[in-house]
Amino acid sequence: MDSTSTLEELIQAASLNNPGLKAAYHQWQGALAQVALAGALPDPRLSYGYFIRQVETRVGPQRQRLGISQMFPGFGKRRLKSTAAGQEALAAQAAFEAKRQTLIFEVKSAWWEYAYLIRAAGIVGENIALLGNVAAVLQSTYRTGNTAYTELIKVQIEQEKLTDRLRDLQEMQRPARARLNAALNRPPQGGLPRPALPAPEEQTTPDSVLHRQLQERNPDLLAANFRIEKAQTSLSLARKSSLPDLTLGMDFIDTGEALNPATAESGKDPVMATVSINIPLWFGKNRAAVDLARAQVQAAGAQHRFRENSLATRLEKVLFETREANRRIVLYRDNLIPRTQQALSVVRSAFQAGEAGFVEMVDLQRSLLEFQLTLARETVTLSQKQAELDLLTGNTPAWESENHE
Repeated sequence: MDSTSTLEELIQAASLNNPGLKAAYHQWQGALAQVALAGALPDPRLSYGYFIRQVETRVGPQRQRLGISQMFPGFGKRRLKSTAAGQEALAAQAAFEAKRQTLIFEVKSAWWEYAYLIRAAGIVGENIALLGNVAAVLQSTYRTGNTAYTELIKVQIEQEKLTDRLRDLQEMQRPARARLNAALNRPPQGGLPRPALPAPEEQTTPDSVLHRQLQERNPDLLAANFRIEKAQTSLSLARKSSLPDLTLGMDFIDTGEALNPATAESGKDPVMATVSINIPLWFGKNRAAVDLARAQVQAAGAQHRFRENSLATRLEKVLFETREANRRIVLYRDNLIPRTQQALSVVRSAFQAGEAGFVEMVDLQRSLLEFQLTLARETVTLSQKQAELDLLTGNTPAWESENHE
């Protein structure tokens, strides 16, 4: 990263280096690995027994026993466990995507906030320079007795106020840089390129389309949907807790030679097949498992509705703020600033000709400064709100989607 890096390059760097995104990615990969574990059979059991008192049989004494067994979960349990794990993996994937899109929004928002502070400092600096020129003129006319001392003091006070404001804007750049560097996993005051203000773009997508995209694409809602499905699968699995599990086995018994060597099949080792099932006898425990799973289904559904309502409300708020920023940009850019510049030009010419007072000119200059700062602020706000709309509706541009790993 260098002084010429673009916003796109910063987003790519954040996607590769941000520790929070890496954590979400590895959680997703861990959930994927859990799918294979959930669908696997339990380990087979190997058993060994030694007859301290040997059992005498017709064909000889039984000395030791070796057995192996395998438990098979009740019908459908493995499939349901694997399905639930797969749904959890999908939820983890959606959570990773939500984290990735949130990171993109944070980088954009911090970048444009930094751009505003730099631009605002430039605007204030330009006004300080203009006041310096006015102060020089007043200083000259004061020496000749054509300017009152109070006017000279007023312009110096105005200069000091703007200098203090410039200092504040410059100091505010430090936490702005730290915020952006944190997303990039870099030292707080690491060097960054100097961003320019974004070009304002009007929001043209209909509100109804954005609300539909929120329902269909928002990764937080997708994750909540997958968790509902997982809870429903877990409920089906809990209902199968009353089904027994089947265990199949094979035992081999080591048998010594019979006392009478002439005995038929002397020393023959018996082999025994075994079948066993567990008895789901504790019905209260099984009912409690079903009640727990049912409550989790209700909780997942309620959480989804709560999240859906919160996001829909946030979307409406962002849409309002986007429209307001658009309106104010048009007002200040096309109306207030040009008219104030025109009036200031007339008053400045009159002031230089000695036909207008200093106070009127400074008032207009102060108004122009505030209008320019407001325009810069609203331009950044519009871009930030449009980035938030992309976050809410899952509309991540393609060049960002290619670099999520």
